[in-house]
Amino acid sequence: DLFGQDKLVKDIEQSDLTEADLNYLLKGAVQCTPSMKDKAGRLVVCHFGGFFGDNHPFSSARVSWFVMESAFRRDDAAQRKGMVLVLYLAGILSMTHAMKELFYATCTKINRSLPMRHAAAHLCYSLPQ
Repeated sequence: DLFGQDKLVKDIEQSDLTEADLNYLLKGAVQCTPSMKDKAGRLVVCHFGGFFGDNHPFSSARVSWFVMESAFRRDDAAQRKGMVLVLYLAGILSMTHAMKELFYATCTKINRSLPMRHAAAHLCYSLPQ
């Protein structure tokens, strides 16, 4: 659903991202580098806000997929050990119900389809003032 039927068995490349996706990628909201590992050697993927506002959940989902798949493709140890997600869910409490449902459905779809194991997740958010 995120990239179309023709990309089902192919690697996702930066050229597969839309202009909105590239803008989101350049904001640095999703980060993962080979040096970002926890003490168990698991890859750490960080999502620093930017999920909401002018970003559609599908853009953040496509960028998340691209970043994680790119990192895992080259790291055999990470493929075996899995990853740790650090999510800062800025703005989630102020989202409309429909947008929350779309966001959760998109996250669920990604989790079920990624060929990567989530070993742990840390969820951070701000309470409204």
